[in-house]
Amino acid sequence: MADVTVRLATEKDVPQLVPLVRSLVESCGEQPPSDDKMAGVIARQIEDKDHEYIVAESEGRIFGCVLVCYYLSTWAGAPYAMLQDFIVEEGWRNQGVGSTMLAYARSRARLRKCVRIDLIIKAGREDAKRFFRRWGFVPTDRELLRVKLSPQQGNAR
Repeated sequence: MADVTVRLATEKDVPQLVPLVRSLVESCGEQPPSDDKMAGVIARQIEDKDHEYIVAESEGRIFGCVLVCYYLSTWAGAPYAMLQDFIVEEGWRNQGVGSTMLAYARSRARLRKCVRIDLIIKAGREDAKRFFRRWGFVPTDRELLRVKLSPQQGNAR
């Protein structure tokens, strides 16, 4: 692996994280928010104690990231972590960068006494599934269900 640093993101990293996360959102067929809105959310996540962006960089340029979100599980009676926004730019794949970021995320989760790490993978991303299975991730019997809300809908049925 070339001269790569994996570390926690800071607010200074937001301008480099926006296009990276935008590319991931678009590759999944979703419409990302505006750059300003995304930058605001990423900055809030970096500041929040229950979120950590981990970045991979070389010569000051960020080319990989993963967002680790921490939750408390009533079922486990303990904290757990959820991985989101995991991306490594194409030219850096298959060089150990993703594995280094995942190892860093696992060590951070262990420090916080997490009992598990969850993640959601877009259907059909067999390359991603193979990568995470090599790290011991296994499919669960859970399914993701979603309802989109608009501001005018409110919460009542």
